[in-house]
Amino acid sequence: RQSSQQQQQQQQEGMSDSTSFAPVATGASSLGGTSPTSRPILQRKETLEEVIGRYSNMKRQVTHENMGSAKSWNADSKGKLLEEIVLEEDALPGPVVNSKYWQAWMKGDQSCVNDSADVAWLDHYIGCQWPRIATWLEGLMRNTVEPAINNALPSLLKGSAHFEEVSFQGNSPRFGPLSVYSDMEANEIELRLGVQLHSNIKAWLNVKGLSLGISNLKLKGILSIVFKPAKAAPPFFGGMQIYFLNPPKLEMEFHGAGRLVEMKSLKPIVYSAISNALANQIVLPNRYARDMDFTDNTDLADLRNPDPTFVLRLTVVRGEHLKACDSNLFKENSSDPYVVVFLGTTRHTSSVVDQSLNPEWNFTKDFPVYDPNQLVNFKVYDKDQYSADDLIGEALDVPLMDLLEGGSEDLKEIQLKDHEGHEGCGTIFVQTSVFCFMSTEEAKANPGDIDGAFVALKAIRIRTLLDEKIEMPVKVQLAMEGADGVTRGSHGPDEINLSDDMKETIGVMLDEGRSQESILRAMNWDKAELKSEYELAIQQLRAARHPSNVQLQEELEQMRQARARMQPTFTEVVQVLIPEWTQIWAGAATAQIRLQDKKGHVLDTIDVTSSRILRAPNHELISHESLRFKNLQGKPAFTGSLRFKFYRKLDIRG
Repeated sequence: RQSSQQQQQQQQEGMSDSTSFAPVATGASSLGGTSPTSRPILQRKETLEEVIGRYSNMKRQVTHENMGSAKSWNADSKGKLLEEIVLEEDALPGPVVNSKYWQAWMKGDQSCVNDSADVAWLDHYIGCQWPRIATWLEGLMRNTVEPAINNALPSLLKGSAHFEEVSFQGNSPRFGPLSVYSDMEANEIELRLGVQLHSNIKAWLNVKGLSLGISNLKLKGILSIVFKPAKAAPPFFGGMQIYFLNPPKLEMEFHGAGRLVEMKSLKPIVYSAISNALANQIVLPNRYARDMDFTDNTDLADLRNPDPTFVLRLTVVRGEHLKACDSNLFKENSSDPYVVVFLGTTRHTSSVVDQSLNPEWNFTKDFPVYDPNQLVNFKVYDKDQYSADDLIGEALDVPLMDLLEGGSEDLKEIQLKDHEGHEGCGTIFVQTSVFCFMSTEEAKANPGDIDGAFVALKAIRIRTLLDEKIEMPVKVQLAMEGADGVTRGSHGPDEINLSDDMKETIGVMLDEGRSQESILRAMNWDKAELKSEYELAIQQLRAARHPSNVQLQEELEQMRQARARMQPTFTEVVQVLIPEWTQIWAGAATAQIRLQDKKGHVLDTIDVTSSRILRAPNHELISHESLRFKNLQGKPAFTGSLRFKFYRKLDIRG
């Protein structure tokens, strides 16, 4: 532990205890060897400019004492401290995270993991829960993956695909290694956990009478569990987030009817549908979140969709010596290349350059970044008119921090490989810039520094949606200045969780044969604001006591559907980045909130001028009843908010 003399010296140099990052020791068995005693490392808080600007000089080696084979790894900069990293006196500036360790683990390097005995309890716990988790996954395959497959099928096959059988019973996931971060400034604790699943899934997809089998599903990824914000009373944090930092690696085998297996486009459709279903649930920026303290101001929508940490502007400048995919009779073979860039679940596609193996794209897009350890993927395709586009080459799992090394003006050369990992597919050249968010006061004081706008639509619910003709579930879309984003499908309001004492009391009254109105009066709920929620809770208890009573189960489902229609609920935030910000700042732009039905048809809109949002405190317009749809029956009210944040460029020098 650091002596008081060292602490005094650090304080004289401008360091503060409030910006300390204390490592939390993990068990010895997860990484081998014995865990050293944790010691707080007090360091001066650094700005994002300083952290990223010094990245190229951060190639000093740090020793990971928990590694049994005494390996060394390069340290990357991040606002957290991973594991027990022992630093020299002239160590890296600011808090660090050893992301190289996790990248090696994802690529199959097990030399730093002797066993994972100290998370064996989690393996056993999930094993006990696996039958319920498997049932949920089976529902996800039928309710989410199956419609996605049908939407992606050619027109002659569209709507014909359905799962005859789906079963995830069998092996449950295995966990480990485990690391713990403590971020004092962000007031949070994060567990980072390796997850591996090798499931003997049995799934048969029927398309036009022919069956495609899916089996031997493998998944490997890095799962983060974040507890925030810290509280002084149980449960000692306000909420919890669970997410994959990057899309997990997926593998699966296909078999079945020969003619169907050989359909070139079907396998990638099925793979993409399964991968996207997972990403839309739990891959950044998507998160599973729970509000653990209903007495505080922690907002569930903000827990699910927090703002990005910073913005990456990425330009794919050009390609060189790309692989030729098109044969020409009277001239040299060539390709019609375009590039797709992925960061998390955000993807952008360039235009097509006709007949060129050295295309000039100069394709620029802004990407929200939620964690500096996210990975970027590049895929270059050859555009075909009458068949599926051919993959020219790809560069997968490129560390974001590697792209930022050297400054924003430097061209970074990225080699492309084919599906098998072989080189010779060509090269692409990219440039990057980093942008940080400005406070409202900073934006007002220095509008000339603004380089883009971030727009966030928090969609909580729509009140009193009365039109019975609307096909549910509905969605809310935000559209502004050519950018757009949309929520998931709506659901009913959150159901009330009654205490055990309340359940026991109501159970006695149900056994006595008392009616719902009688129970509401006895509990003093007959005039409560949440009367409909209490009615549903009573019906749930009644149906649970008689699971074989079909009529009670149908009545319960009808009540849930009626509530979902009467008050469609979303509890999420739609976020868009708008580089062309001048019309927004001038008050001349319009944000449009669109209500869509199940098929994506626009039912009604609400128009909000940017000047109205700019006049609101902190550039956030909050609506309870003030924003209403104008054409639907009853003019239902939108509950939520519209918010602006502006971002400026960082001067990064390598």
